[in-house]
Amino acid sequence: MNMDWGTAGQWAGVIAAITIAIWGAMSKRNDKQIEGLGKEIGELKSDRSTLFKRVDGIDRQLARVESEIEHLPTKDEMHDLEMKVVGIDGKMDAMLDKIGTLIGQNARAEERVIEAERRANEAERKTR
Repeated sequence: MNMDWGTAGQWAGVIAAITIAIWGAMSKRNDKQIEGLGKEIGELKSDRSTLFKRVDGIDRQLARVESEIEHLPTKDEMHDLEMKVVGIDGKMDAMLDKIGTLIGQNARAEERVIEAERRANEAERKTR
C-alpha cells in the first residue's frame, strides 16, 4: 500500500478537523458548566450574606439574653428568698391570730361598755 503525500495530507486534515470539532464541543460544554458554576457561586454568595445577617441577629439576641440573665437571682438566692417568704407567711398567720383575738376582746369590751351604759340609764330612770 503506497500512499502519497496528498492522501496523507487529506487524512491529516480530516483528523485535525475532527479533533478541533471535538475540542470545540468539549470547550462549549465546559463554558456552559462554568457559566452554571458562576450562577451557583452567585447564589451561594447571596445565601452566605443572608446567613451572616441571621448569625449577627442571633448574636445580638444572645447578648441581650446574657445581659438579662446576669441580673437574675441565683439558685441559692432564690432559695433564701423562698425561706424568707415562708418565714413572713408564718409571722403573718401569727399576727392574724393575734388580730382576731384583739377583735374579740374589743367586741367584748364594747358589750361591757354598752351593758354598763344600759345599767346606768336604768339606774338613772329609777331615781327620777
